[in-house]
Amino acid sequence: MAIRNGRRAPGGQPERRPYVFPSLKVDGELWAEPVSIPNRGQGLLEAQQEAAAMIRAKRAAMAPTVPASVDSEESNLPNSGASAVDVSPVLSPTPAPVAVEQTIREWLAAHLPSSEQLFAASASLVGLQGIDARVRDLVASFQEGLDSFRAGFSSWWDGVQAEWAALTAQAAETLAQWQQQMGEVAAWRDDLEQRLFAAIADKVGPKGAVGSTGMAGAATTVVDRLPKGKGADFLFPYIGRNAVLGDIAIDGSTDMRYAWRWTGQSWERGPAMTSLQVRDVKISAMDASTKVTSSMVTTRAGGSGSGGEKLRSRLAPVNTSVQLADSSNWRNTTQDPTAGQLFLEYTAADGSLQGRKGYAAISFVWEPSSDSFTEYALIGDISGGYTVQLNIQRSAAVVPGGITGSLPPGTTCTQIFGRLVPTPGSGTTTTTQFLLSGVVLWAFSAKGTSIPANQSPETPLWTWQ
Repeated sequence: MAIRNGRRAPGGQPERRPYVFPSLKVDGELWAEPVSIPNRGQGLLEAQQEAAAMIRAKRAAMAPTVPASVDSEESNLPNSGASAVDVSPVLSPTPAPVAVEQTIREWLAAHLPSSEQLFAASASLVGLQGIDARVRDLVASFQEGLDSFRAGFSSWWDGVQAEWAALTAQAAETLAQWQQQMGEVAAWRDDLEQRLFAAIADKVGPKGAVGSTGMAGAATTVVDRLPKGKGADFLFPYIGRNAVLGDIAIDGSTDMRYAWRWTGQSWERGPAMTSLQVRDVKISAMDASTKVTSSMVTTRAGGSGSGGEKLRSRLAPVNTSVQLADSSNWRNTTQDPTAGQLFLEYTAADGSLQGRKGYAAISFVWEPSSDSFTEYALIGDISGGYTVQLNIQRSAAVVPGGITGSLPPGTTCTQIFGRLVPTPGSGTTTTTQFLLSGVVLWAFSAKGTSIPANQSPETPLWTWQ
């Protein structure tokens, strides 16, 4: 049954929708076809009565013709059964049979409900029973769907918990394996380092004491105190041995960062390495001066050491090889330097490390079978974040433009190239380039003879700018 009221008609009055009974049980038989009753403002009970009357009419039209019953009119009256009806007031002591029967009929007609009222009440009860059955069916269907959903959800939840437990166990096992492997790698590294240091300590060169990598002769390191006035044991806390002739100690406690050289008796102050500062200015200049050859005075003590030369490059992009030194200016002499010492300061020019510095003191030597340096030391704010890689090569010596002079045909020189490489595992930075400053000291072979006091030492053909 559907009751739909409330929509307004075009005239502005609410439009009453008809009563619709999808199914109705009349006289004990269910009528399964929908019955529509006009809504004239009557109640639901009256609409059910009209629907029951309409169903009876349709059934009568569909039923075959039945002969009239021979029952008397009295047989159509309802049977009161055992009900006690008080009819004594209407019965006389000696009534006539016809008068008594008529009186009883009139009293029954006045007190008993009509057949229409009985049909209407029956139809109402049948309709309510149908609605109750449908509600019960809907509740049963909903309960069945709820039970099915609950069972499916419980099964899914149990599966999720099992998968999560398996994943957690697998992750814990993997983490344990990684920790074990990291421990094995650390133990292997420590063992290799100990064996390497032990092998280096056993090496002694022809000139006596050796550096920490087994190279005979001088070493270079950076110190945090002033070497002036100290003895040979000044370097023992830094490199594990006393100073030997030609050792260099860079004083990092001052802004000038002087390079102090051990002469065998005392510490002699060498060149200063000042830091460069980056400023946001544009420089426009033209060099119109006359090019002349300048000389660089050098000193030699015991056949090792020389004056410092400036680096060839002032800027080094990250992971890019740049030229740091070139010995072409010494090939007009009898010397052919293939070793020496490099003092390098590298300052981050941009990015997250801008202004932070690192220092490198490197002893290098060129050999036909190797092009790598042999000893170095790194300190500074970013010394652990970047590694200095050197590449030592032998190339044809060339006189740069603007220099008056010539070299013997076929002469070769030593060239040093450097590259700053991020250290693996040190973190990511946004720095793209470094400013370079420092000097290179070429090592010359001793000839085994003394130099007369009136003889000038050999000098380079030009000085790199």
